Amino acid sequence: MTDDLAQLTGCPMSAIDYVDLVIQVPQLMSCFTQRSRKALLSTNMLFRTQIHKHITSIRCGTSDVPSVMRQHRLTLKSLNLSSSDLEEETLQELAKEPWPLLQTLDLSRNGEYPDVDWSAMRDINCPTLQTVDLSQSSLDDESCTILATCDWPQLRSLDISANYIGVPGLKHLVTANWPLLEELALSGPMDAQCIRPLCNGRWPRLTLHACSVRMRPLAEAEPALKFACILCLSAS
Repeated sequence: MTDDLAQLTGCPMSAIDYVDLVIQVPQLMSCFTQRSRKALLSTNMLFRTQIHKHITSIRCGTSDVPSVMRQHRLTLKSLNLSSSDLEEETLQELAKEPWPLLQTLDLSRNGEYPDVDWSAMRDINCPTLQTVDLSQSSLDDESCTILATCDWPQLRSLDISANYIGVPGLKHLVTANWPLLEELALSGPMDAQCIRPLCNGRWPRLTLHACSVRMRPLAEAEPALKFACILCLSAS
C-alpha cells in the first residue's frame, strides 16, 4: 500500500493518512492498486464511505439488489443485472425507490424464466434512463404492452432482440412516448409485416434500426419509412 502514493507524497503514510488525503483529493483514488483498495476497504470505514460515493456502475446478481439500493441508488448511473436469473420480485424491488441518476439498465440474457411478470417495469422510476437492454429475456407481445407504458422520457436506445415479439407486440410498442429514441434493436424471423408498424411510432429521432431478417429480404418493406433501416440479412 505504501508504494501507491509514495512517489507523490515523498514519505511513508499510514492508512489514516491515505484516507485523509483521498477525502481531500478524490481523484487520487485512481492511484491505488486494486489490492490496496481492498485492504483499505476492509480496515477503514471512512475509506469505504469514500469509495461508495464514487461508484457509478455496478454489475451484480439479483440477491445483491437490496444492498445496492441502500448504498448506491442515489449515485448509480449504470446497473447490470444480465444473466442473473431475473424474477419479478427483483423488478418489484427495483421499483420501491426512485433512481435519480440511472442512465443504463441491462436486464439482458434473463430468458431462463419465461413466465416472469414484467408489470413492475413500468413502476421503476428512472427519469434519466437512456439505455435499456432486454435482449434474450423471453419477452413476448404481451410484454410489449407493458414496455409501452414505461415512463422513460430520456430513452435513446432499446434492445429487445432475440425475444418472441411479433406484429401484435410491435403495434403496442409504437404507442410508447419516447420522443428521444434513436436506436431500436430487433431480431428474429421478421418480414415487412413486422417492420411496417414501426412507421407509426412517435419517435422522430429514430435513425438506426438493427434487424436480423431471416427467410426473405425486405424487398416489399414499407418505402415510407422516415428513418434509416440497416438490414443484416441472414439465411435461416
